Amino acid sequence: MAKHNVLVKYNNPINALNITQLNQLELNVFVALISTVKNKGTQAINLSFNDFRQLARVEKNIGEDQFNDLVIGTFKKIGAGSIAFEIKDKFLMFPLFQKILVDKSTKKIKYNVSNEFVKYFNNFAREYTMFPLFDFTAIKGKYAKIIYKQLMQYVSTGKFYDNYDHFVYETLGVPQSTVKSNINSKFIKANIDKLRKLGYLRDLSVSYTRSNNKFTGIEFTWEPVSSKDIIRNSRDSFDEKEYDNMLKELAEDLMVCGVNLICGHYEGIDERINDYIDEQVRASKKGKKDKGAQLTAKDFEESGQTPPMVGAEEKPDDGSHLEEE
Repeated sequence: MAKHNVLVKYNNPINALNITQLNQLELNVFVALISTVKNKGTQAINLSFNDFRQLARVEKNIGEDQFNDLVIGTFKKIGAGSIAFEIKDKFLMFPLFQKILVDKSTKKIKYNVSNEFVKYFNNFAREYTMFPLFDFTAIKGKYAKIIYKQLMQYVSTGKFYDNYDHFVYETLGVPQSTVKSNINSKFIKANIDKLRKLGYLRDLSVSYTRSNNKFTGIEFTWEPVSSKDIIRNSRDSFDEKEYDNMLKELAEDLMVCGVNLICGHYEGIDERINDYIDEQVRASKKGKKDKGAQLTAKDFEESGQTPPMVGAEEKPDDGSHLEEE
């Protein structure tokens, strides 16, 4: 299959979506879908069946009818996907996609993000989740994929801790009827071994906390990974155009946050990042700033701001800004 990799990127509240109802192939379709909507606002996304098949890495042995059923079935399952908030005596819930069209006659897929979700796929600054789509689709197994996606929110910290029952039954969606003695070996260790062998998270390990002979917490640790390493490590799977766009996006994100790339803060990731920022600084001096070029070299030096932390933990959005006056 030809190179067709893209960078999946979204603000962290998207990780609150319940995706445990999706199987392995449907997870690939779902993540491929959200990879296409970043920085697109509510703009409708139009894809041919063939392009989307490549994007989600749907194997050729899956026929057209099966592919149609896979895409439509995924949309149906995530059609009710939402983020819910409780504010005082009010309950708010928002659908992920505003409109979905799968046209079998023209072999086209059309969809767009609902207004309430736009902010989660745009205006990236400090706290977002990012990973190459090919990394995700290459992982075998539903639970390994969910663990990987969860850990990538905290990838730059090298550590993730959660309440044991919440992680097992809510995040992973392990059936409540599962024999407890089988959970750690079948759903945790086996999938950690998969991720460790594939080398996505170096030195990945898991430990547990107990109280009264009962598991109460679960902690994953690994060697921290920066955004530049995520891009650099997957360089060979991106085509040149996508790689250039990806570097430009990262440069703009870092510029908005005041990172001094020109002084070498991220020296070594790719000279095109520094070249792009130099170009924007020169343009700003002539009064021709691009949208992303909000800071000059002097601003960088004086800002004292920190770089965006891929996977940094953020305070959950409680939806208070949507409460009626």
